[in-house]
Amino acid sequence: MMPNILQDKILQLTVAGPVFKLKQILTLENTEQDWDITKFEEELNKISFMGIPLGGLSSSFFLQSLYRDSQPSASLKISLKHFILHIRNIMYVFFISMSELFKKAVLPDNPVVIAYSNRLDRVLEIFEPLVSQLKNENIIYINTRIEKVESLNNNEKFIDIYSTTFKQYLKWRKEYELIEKELAFAKETLKKEYGFNDITLRALNRYLKFQTLHCVVLSELFSKIKPKYILTDFDRGRNNNCVVLTGNKLAIPTYSFIHGSTEPPTSFIPVLANTLLCWGNMQQKQFISLGMHPEQLPIVGNARIPAPQPFIKKHENTTLRICFAGNNIDMNERHILFSMFANAVDRIKNIDGMMKIHPAEQKAEYQKVSEFYPHIKILESKELSNKTLFENIDLLLVHNSTIMIEAIGYGVPVLIINHPEVTFPIGIGQHLLDIPGYPQINTSEELEQFILAVQKDDHLLDDLFDKCLIFIHNYCKYYGDESVQQQMKVFENRA
Repeated sequence: MMPNILQDKILQLTVAGPVFKLKQILTLENTEQDWDITKFEEELNKISFMGIPLGGLSSSFFLQSLYRDSQPSASLKISLKHFILHIRNIMYVFFISMSELFKKAVLPDNPVVIAYSNRLDRVLEIFEPLVSQLKNENIIYINTRIEKVESLNNNEKFIDIYSTTFKQYLKWRKEYELIEKELAFAKETLKKEYGFNDITLRALNRYLKFQTLHCVVLSELFSKIKPKYILTDFDRGRNNNCVVLTGNKLAIPTYSFIHGSTEPPTSFIPVLANTLLCWGNMQQKQFISLGMHPEQLPIVGNARIPAPQPFIKKHENTTLRICFAGNNIDMNERHILFSMFANAVDRIKNIDGMMKIHPAEQKAEYQKVSEFYPHIKILESKELSNKTLFENIDLLLVHNSTIMIEAIGYGVPVLIINHPEVTFPIGIGQHLLDIPGYPQINTSEELEQFILAVQKDDHLLDDLFDKCLIFIHNYCKYYGDESVQQQMKVFENRA
């Protein structure tokens, strides 16, 4: 993997220029009326860039942390921050493009294209079982995160989505000029009808410039190499949406893997790929209820998860090892759940407590609260893989995370924890909570009492795991190699 100082900066926030009139900055308001992402996309979908709807290209803009629930308050600080990020983005495109001039990469015809937006270690968990079965196919990885795939096999190539030639840039300028009037009208509509402020509109404008530039590059690339099909871990992720929508325009089959919890389904809809690969009947029914056709939703299971065994994984140790798996939700709510877990563990002897943060989180975000709870180890994905984690813990605590499904597959019981002050939905965990006799944990004291009861009678974990098995067999239909076989059938039948 190739680290880059721009990672998680230019891709998490895309960028508006500075507002130079201080009076204008002070009078702008942060209006939160009718902040409905789907309506914004519908408005922008009225405009087409080279046959590609702008709404789809803007899909990840409103999912970014800065715009997820409401637009930012107008301020000089935010405006300058956007401008600096924009300059960094431009510089990265320039340097990547210059470096490509000295390379003579020969790309294969009819490859399978894999575009990824999650961190590389997580991406490999999603695609590795399938890629191992594609030894007779040429594979091209498209970088959308500034994380380079290293140690490629002979049948694999890597390209950077930011690499742009001057000729492609000139073509983009010509095409973009054709939609500028329509886009200006759409932005005015967003301002008047939905209360967008100027900072958000500037950010959206620059965001779409980069997105459409990528589409010019990808259109030229795909027309030349003619991909067999396109796979992505998240079709609405930034730059992934460019890959998918360009593929759709060129009639290339596009498939999106479900990489995380679809409950609530906010970040997954509207689906941009031709096909969404579901884990089981529950997800298929969920997306049918949201307006998708069953033929778009084949059930292929989850290849990352081994077929669940009918018994719990036992460890030869006297210390109870418990892990709380975090999620990328509101920071205050993350800290509430972390404190709930840490307080319970702090009051109990012979217990080893740890937290594994979500791939989208950073350890520094827990620095202040961890000072109050030094007995809790905080670990990142790069420090500890999920598989290694499951081999070394007795119990996993989650609020809303698909890591719970992986844990059950590896023989680890899962306990759902909630708190009255946490508003983020329980999501898939609700299916467990609805099973008769499943523990209802809403406070630190209730969590403490459950752990103490387990220390007295470890058969309680067996009972908990039995209920977890009821859930997982309803939620996921295929596992491991059987799931890969189902995926291959879908690709072959729709080629």
